[in-house]
Amino acid sequence: MGRLVLVKKRDGEIVPFEAEKLVLSIEHAVDGSGKKVAQQVTTALERACSGLVPTTAQIRDVVIKVLAKNKKALEAYDQHKRDQKVEFKTYAGIRNDLNLDGNAMEALAKGLLQRNDQGRVTETPGRLFKRVAKALSAPDKEFGSARKAEEDFYSVMSKLEFLPSTQILATAGLSNHACQVYALPVDDDLGGIMRTARDLVSLHTAGASTGMNFTMIRPSGDPIKGSLRSATGPLSWATIYDTTTNVVTGEKRNTATLSIHHPDSRTYCENQLQTFQSYISLSPAFLEAVQKGEEFEVTNPKTKKTTKASAEELFTHVLEHAANGLGIAFNDQPVALGQPLEAYQALPTGSINLSLMVKEGKPDWNKLKRTVRVAVRMLDNVIDINAYEIPETEHVTKGHRRLGIGVTGFADMLARLDIPYSSPKAINFGEQLAKFLREEAEKMSLEIAKQRGGYPSQKEGKAKRNDTLLAILPTGVEGITGTAPSIEAFKYAVRVVGEEHPLLEVHPVLDQLLRDNNAFDLTVLAKALNKPLTGIPKKVQSMFVTNDILGADHSLKLQAAFQKHVDGGVLKTINVEGAKPADLKKLITAAAKAELSTLTFQA
Repeated sequence: MGRLVLVKKRDGEIVPFEAEKLVLSIEHAVDGSGKKVAQQVTTALERACSGLVPTTAQIRDVVIKVLAKNKKALEAYDQHKRDQKVEFKTYAGIRNDLNLDGNAMEALAKGLLQRNDQGRVTETPGRLFKRVAKALSAPDKEFGSARKAEEDFYSVMSKLEFLPSTQILATAGLSNHACQVYALPVDDDLGGIMRTARDLVSLHTAGASTGMNFTMIRPSGDPIKGSLRSATGPLSWATIYDTTTNVVTGEKRNTATLSIHHPDSRTYCENQLQTFQSYISLSPAFLEAVQKGEEFEVTNPKTKKTTKASAEELFTHVLEHAANGLGIAFNDQPVALGQPLEAYQALPTGSINLSLMVKEGKPDWNKLKRTVRVAVRMLDNVIDINAYEIPETEHVTKGHRRLGIGVTGFADMLARLDIPYSSPKAINFGEQLAKFLREEAEKMSLEIAKQRGGYPSQKEGKAKRNDTLLAILPTGVEGITGTAPSIEAFKYAVRVVGEEHPLLEVHPVLDQLLRDNNAFDLTVLAKALNKPLTGIPKKVQSMFVTNDILGADHSLKLQAAFQKHVDGGVLKTINVEGAKPADLKKLITAAAKAELSTLTFQA
């Protein structure tokens, strides 16, 4: 057994292993038996890492594994860490003027707080929210209400009740590239295709995500007039956009959609695009042909010529790839982050923190109403202050004034209401909640329209300010609020955090549920690392559900419950691990019947 000498940090740097720091941390926590436990940890590390340079993550895992064998030591270590959690005054040298927790400060510091030329953070959370509030209240100056708007906007942000998307937080009052989501056209001509590539680079450089529909591109093998060459098809152009995005950002910023009626739909389903979430659009006619075992029409978008193909055979091919990440869409509009949009349309987004909309074990409808009203005003103003790099996007976006008001912390809210996430009651409450959000948002939109006018493209009915108002999707703010994203279940139950002093972190909601039921036991929880949660009361298990164990049928019903009242898209991940093709077929059929905009599986 070799002595542990070096350790590899998260950034790749190899430094001396300082056992004294580890021993000291354990001894402080476990008075009396601390030295003995610390020696066990050191011995286990040397045995596990003999002859190697371990990472800090590997060291963390060994520490928790050893401590898990000693219930007293593990509980004492946990309590020691709890005792060390004092009010934050600074975080990594940043003044914490809103007394946010460490996770929120870390999320803000990563890319939202302003930095100087030397890379040093020069902005506090309070100043960030003031910057955003001031920028978003600018359109109110014309109506003499800018000061009140700025106060209202700052209030909901500083209390984490409503947060606009991280794109807005990062750019408002600076570059003002505030809209998170854009749809771009893909025309069947070289000039149009290259123009979209240019626009894509411009938007990605500004931090936005883009959605494109490739259905109008002629299929591969089609003759090109005046040339001996033949067309290469939509996938080849998508590959160019994929490479471009990789060079500019290296992130998954694109969404591609193609109609099932396109001649290249089979090969499209097999694509390996790195920066795209791909969707195949299934029409009612195609799904009907599948159910009847009939053929369906395949249409060349250039010549309009049609041929027949087996719907069932192609649907089987779709199912194969849907289980591995291919998304399903139910209309032919470009899809961006689960939102169907018109070409050149931009969508400002934000999330209401539902975990804070509970009072004395009941929904705080009055507080939620106030928050919705402020959210509509904030995002409507984003449309006016947004910096439009592409002239067409300003015309289309201001013509419709679509908003993407979403939620975060639905699972947290259910836990506080004592409603099991995987119960029928959760689905019923989700529908009730979505209905309330829609009604209150529409009332506010009508009020704004009376003063400022309706959106220009509406043709009939009451003069609304906004074409659509709600959109359920992750906006990136869950790292700040510390909640489960959007309407998803919880991401984890137990995990290891910390490098020099590793700590078994229990999800705060699970922690509280267990303590409320006198069932908190770290020895039991330590066994749940990367495993299903067992050994805890059934009531707590039903209240605290993670995505990896949530049934697909329940996820779909919950998504459908929200979609009944959400006028935008509802994006939700459905776990289909171990599902058979027949199961996926059933889910897709049910999703189409429920009129979902998209369906996303995760195996």
